[in-house]
Amino acid sequence: MKNKNLRNYALTWLVALMVFNIVIFVIPNEIMGINRFELSSFWVSYALISLTFIGQLLTTIYVIKTATTKEKIFYKIPIIRMSLICLISAILLGLIFMTITKIPSWVGVIVCAITLLIYVIYCVCAFTASSKVEEINIDTKTKIKTFKNLTAEAKILCSYAQSKIAKNETKKVYELFRFGDYVYEDNLKELQDKIKNIFDSFSNAIKSNNEEEIKQYSKDLFLLMKEKDIKQKTLK
Repeated sequence: MKNKNLRNYALTWLVALMVFNIVIFVIPNEIMGINRFELSSFWVSYALISLTFIGQLLTTIYVIKTATTKEKIFYKIPIIRMSLICLISAILLGLIFMTITKIPSWVGVIVCAITLLIYVIYCVCAFTASSKVEEINIDTKTKIKTFKNLTAEAKILCSYAQSKIAKNETKKVYELFRFGDYVYEDNLKELQDKIKNIFDSFSNAIKSNNEEEIKQYSKDLFLLMKEKDIKQKTLK
């Protein structure tokens, strides 16, 4: 699918480049008594638009190759959108400065150069923002996975409970994780590790049917989770 998208885009890009060149060079060379090809603004504008075409191509190829999931595609949509906007803007401006010969050459050069600069700056910022969002998303998923695993383990642990106390406590612990806040702040990493260690001890107590330890570790888990929730709210 990725290769197909890449081929379709490359074909579209090539056709757009060909149409642009056809339009530019089919327009009469001499307009209002001035030879367009002798103007520096014509060739500078042409070069800058060509660079924008190449930049747009490289940008989209990068996005297609790195967007391995729907989420990554979503994060990179603004990059492609802005890339296309800059390309279309560069083409329109270039057509103006390459065909209206009365406009001073330096004006065309400055405007096209600024357009290219804006394109480059936005792409760099968009790439940085996209990477940052992906990092945050991965970090959030990792944090959520930790407590989801505890929830799953607590549910499995219910089948190991033998006594009435063990069954009641495992059910309460399971519901504690099930309805708890899965995400935690980075500052609470130590507390999260402590919760995981206490749960491991609680699991061993259930499997050995040690009712005193079951009640103690269950109580510790509730206190730690309550502490996590309180600190979580203060950090938000």
